[in-house]
Parts: sequence; structure tokens; C-alpha cells
Amino acid sequence: MSYVVDAHFHVWSTKTHPWLKNVVGGGHIAGDFAPIIEYSIDDYIKDARPAGVAKAVHVETVIDPLEETRFLSELPSKNELGFPQGIVAHCDLHADDAARILEAQSKYERVRGIRQLLDYHPTCKELRQAPHDKFLDDPAWLKGLALLEKYNFSFDMHVTYNQMERASRVIGNHPNIQFIIDHNGLPYDKDEETVKAWQEGLKKISQNSNVAIKLSGYAMLDRYWTAESTKPLIEFTVTTFGADRCMFASNYPVDKINSTYQGCLDALKANIARFSDAEQTNILAKTAERVYRI
Repeated sequence: MSYVVDAHFHVWSTKTHPWLKNVVGGGHIAGDFAPIIEYSIDDYIKDARPAGVAKAVHVETVIDPLEETRFLSELPSKNELGFPQGIVAHCDLHADDAARILEAQSKYERVRGIRQLLDYHPTCKELRQAPHDKFLDDPAWLKGLALLEKYNFSFDMHVTYNQMERASRVIGNHPNIQFIIDHNGLPYDKDEETVKAWQEGLKKISQNSNVAIKLSGYAMLDRYWTAESTKPLIEFTVTTFGADRCMFASNYPVDKINSTYQGCLDALKANIARFSDAEQTNILAKTAERVYRI
């Protein structure tokens, strides 16, 4: 594979992202954000270029949605690699002004989709980034979600195992919206019962043809991760979804707390080596290019 597409990265600064100060010293599932509290597009290029990344998708970081998109839309002309080629912007789909925000986001050429954090783990407070666990059943939120079809926007779905049955139902009820499961469905738990629930949840979600999944977030969810520890997660997911619906994503700089960029990529490459060259190409580049239209 001559090039790589990164389906998920962030840039940020304490000047624009005040919440970063709340996770210095801990408070985030990945650990202490102090080493990554300032992370620019130039920082990202230094990390990603040696790994052969040719295209990248920036995913929202929970600040003013239109200001972030405006800032990101100016970046391609300011860096030689033209990053980001795609933008997953923010919108609170439950808010009264959701329609206005989506209309405004649609004016930006590189916006490809929307993300709103939905994860609400039963016991792990660091995986409760949503204010509650009601959005997937909320008529007002679902009304906002349905508006994405008008703009051909995808939706990045950030959910935990206990939400997957409802997530699958939502995905199935919106067949004309492309969904993407973030970070392999957040496989945080290691006990046999919960791992089985995660597997069954992903199997149910995979039955919908309008969904893809990111093979990412392993160093965020497990500070002591290894290529070997992620092997069963990756092999199960690729076998369940098919390589044409799986994509590499670095989740940088979050995963940088516990891994190098090359380390994340090399672990994935090792774990997909048994698949065909065409399947590996899909995972490393083609799926992200197709799903995010970049």
C-alpha cells in the first residue's frame, strides 16, 4: 500500500478549547492530556507524514461548531499536504437551532458529516461524554438526525456496547444516511460477558449496509495496549463488517498519550496481514476515501 488515509484526527489549543484544561492530570479515559494540550496542524503533519498519510479527516472537538469549521476550512491552503481533506463537524441535533447549524455547515466545501458524542457507559464515567443516555430514543434528536440526509452528511456514532442495539435500530431506520462507528465501538471492558455483548452489538449493527467502522482508539482505551491485545478486536471486526467497511484512524493526538503514530499503524498492519492485498488497501485507504468522499 503506497499511501494511508487517516479517518480521524484532531487539532486544538487551550485558547480555543478551554475544556482541555479539565483533563490535564487525568479525567480522560486516555490519561493525562498535558503532553498534547497544544496540537496544531503542523504537529499532526510531523506525526503523520512519516507514516505515509496522504489524506486525513478532522473530527469535531466539542467547541463552537461553526467557528471550528471556519478555522478548519482555512487550514488546507496553509499546509503543503492540504489537510484536512474532509471535516466531520459538530451539531447538537437535539437543539432548537440544529437545522440552522446544519444549513450553515453545508456551506463549507470540505464538511462531509456530523458527530455528536453519544457514549454513556454503565460504569465508566470517562466514557459518559453525553449528558445522558436518551438521545437514541428521543424524537427531537431523531428529527435532527434525519436532517442529515438533506445535505448528504454522514454521522459518526460514538457509542458503547450497552447502546448498540438501539444504535442499530436508528441506523436501520435511516438507510439513506451513512453511519460510521467510532473507535471500534469503544471496547473498553475486558470481562467475558461484556466482550460478548460488544461482539453481539457490533454483529447487529453490521447487518445494516449503511454503516462503516473505524479501527482506532486502542491506545486511548487501554494504556497498556499491544498489537497482540488488539488482534482479536481487529480480526473480529474485519470479519464481521468486511474490509470494505473498515478503516484506519489514528485518533491523534489522543492516542499519542500512549502510543507513537507509527506504532498505531504498524500494529494495525500486523493484525490485518492475513487478509488479501485488496482488503488491506480498503482498510488503510479506500474505505475512508469512499465513505468520506475524499
